[in-house]
Amino acid sequence: MGYDLHITRAENWSENKDQWISSDEWLSVIETDRELTLDTTNGPFFADWSGDSRYESPWFDWSEGNIFTKNPDKQIVSKMLQLAERLNAKLQGDDGEIYSSFNDIPDRDVQEITKATHTPLYLQRDRLWSIISILIIILVIVIVNVLDIW
Repeated sequence: MGYDLHITRAENWSENKDQWISSDEWLSVIETDRELTLDTTNGPFFADWSGDSRYESPWFDWSEGNIFTKNPDKQIVSKMLQLAERLNAKLQGDDGEIYSSFNDIPDRDVQEITKATHTPLYLQRDRLWSIISILIIILVIVIVNVLDIW
């Protein structure tokens, strides 16, 4: 599990029908960018990035019309902004947030911020059901004691 950032032309990266960045466009970018190297051992559109990053092997990949990476640090986000501009696209996070300039990049890593501020929906739902269950138990106890059923 991780937090992905996507270079996309769509309003929402996950709904990009008819707004794809073509695989040929992506391969052309890899071919002309001195910092990117095609690494087909990880897939036909996988690119290693030689830029500065806290990761040993930062990377980008193309899938279904978007370019993405996982758990980017600030330097990777900056490179993705450059790539998005070059492809006439935008940079979007998993949750739809848009990064449109270097000033939008958080001071801390995107992954750390996401962990600190984002509660997954399934955890929110579990919490809600726990509260409802407790309230039902309390209601049953009150009814039993008030009506002296047992």
